[in-house]
Amino acid sequence: MQVTQKPLYCRYISKEIEKFSQEGIAIYLPTEQGYINYHLVHSVCEERNCNIWRLGPACHCNDALQDAVPLTRPLSEWEMAIRPEGRPDFIGGAVHGDEHIESLRVTLDGILIDQRNLHERTAFQTLTAEIRSTGYDPSTPTKRMLAHCKRITFDRTGVRVEQEVEWLTDARLTTSYLAMMPPLKSFTCRYRTDCSPDPRPIPMQGVSATECANTLCLAGDRGFSFSMTVEKYLSDGAQNTYYITDNGGNCYNKMYFVLAHGGAAKRGDVWQTATLYSIQKS
Repeated sequence: MQVTQKPLYCRYISKEIEKFSQEGIAIYLPTEQGYINYHLVHSVCEERNCNIWRLGPACHCNDALQDAVPLTRPLSEWEMAIRPEGRPDFIGGAVHGDEHIESLRVTLDGILIDQRNLHERTAFQTLTAEIRSTGYDPSTPTKRMLAHCKRITFDRTGVRVEQEVEWLTDARLTTSYLAMMPPLKSFTCRYRTDCSPDPRPIPMQGVSATECANTLCLAGDRGFSFSMTVEKYLSDGAQNTYYITDNGGNCYNKMYFVLAHGGAAKRGDVWQTATLYSIQKS
């Protein structure tokens, strides 16, 4: 069956998908060979001041949605990691914590649903999750620093994440991100961008570059490609800085686009970004 004829599927999972996750939604998007199984997970960890729905691990499975092979590192962030200056950690997700959900709205083909009713595999065209949360000061876990809204849409194009960060206080900032992707090293050894399309090997020390790139794509010798496109970012109209790193010898080649925040945010500032993620198997 051609990829355009394959249906998209989703189903609710009422058990741990990765560490700290209590429940989640499995989403199956077709690719040339089999399906990419993305996960939207509900992560809760009191020790990390974390209670948030977020993108979780991705796998590849066959057309029967079986024989899953992990493609990304579990317990890795895709959406938000913001570091206030002088703090011990970032704000965002389960890895860094200090983020608590305020509301979750899930729509399936435009109809508001309770995800817990997706007991069986369900075909769809578009699934969207809108998650509103509060980010707290890592040094003072009761102090609100930012309001975070993300709209995650799954369809045939991949996974689109639209984010809005509203600052509730003034803050000095260090290197931060609103676009990340954690593919495993076993599937990635080369990279390219939309302005440097010839594949280049990923060196052992990783990659740090600034150029006119909006898309970063990693691939290897096993037929998988992992792409991340910043459709809207704080650096709109200028060059982007991106990284590829294993963060000290880990099992992934994690991709980042750096936020051009200028080192500070003021109360009332609103950041808006949009990132498209796509994993393909050919």
